[in-house]
Parts: sequence; C-alpha cells; structure tokens
Amino acid sequence: MKSHQGGPFLFGGPRPDFDHHGPFEHHGAFEPHGPSPFDAAATYLGISEDALHKGLASGKTLAQLATANGKTVPGLEAAMTASFKAHMADAVKSGRLTKEQAARFTKAVTAHLDDFVQHGFRHHFTPPHSGRS
Repeated sequence: MKSHQGGPFLFGGPRPDFDHHGPFEHHGAFEPHGPSPFDAAATYLGISEDALHKGLASGKTLAQLATANGKTVPGLEAAMTASFKAHMADAVKSGRLTKEQAARFTKAVTAHLDDFVQHGFRHHFTPPHSGRS
C-alpha cells in the first residue's frame, strides 16, 4: 500500500496498489471481479448507476441523493457497507487479498464512510461514466 499524493484515497484511508487506471475505470482491484463501489448505492437509492454518477458530478453528495430519493443515510451506509464486506470476502476467497488486507481495507472504508456520504469527495472528482473528463 502506498500514500496517494494530493489527498487521501476514496474514504480517507491508505491507497491500495491499483494499476494506473484505478478502481473506478474497471481495471483495478475491484474489476473485473465485481461491480463498482457505487452499485450498492444506486441499487439502494432505486436509481440507475448513470443517474447516481450524474448526481455526484453535479455536486450533490450521496446523503443529498438519498434524501431526494426518499431514503435514509443510515440505510445507504448499511447497504454500501454490506456490499463492500461481501466484495472483500469474495476477494479473500479468490486469493486476491489476504484476510488481513481485507480487514484493513474494510476498517479504513467504514471508518470514513459517513464523512464520505455526507460530504463527498474532498477534491475535484469526475465520477466514471459521467461524460466529463
């Protein structure tokens, strides 16, 4: 694992060693082994992943999108946490991560999830598939 220059990775935790494309362009540690980290959020909110990305690209936070779609922030966080934990368990089962690595990633993500949901990315970010570069 290495530090990410210019700010914390995703939810403020250490940055895993993804290839140069990163986890959201379907070439990193999360792909092709499963859905993007935003699938669980879109599913819980009852919107398409494209609508979720457009909402985030417009400057809305996940918390604002949850409220706008009649959902709760705790419910959103629970859905995202369950999805992430299942993804980590699959990575351990397939040998892509050790139990210790999965535990570290899960701890880092869940420790900062509420801040991420409430405030979004703390730097300029264009979600994947948003049509913006």
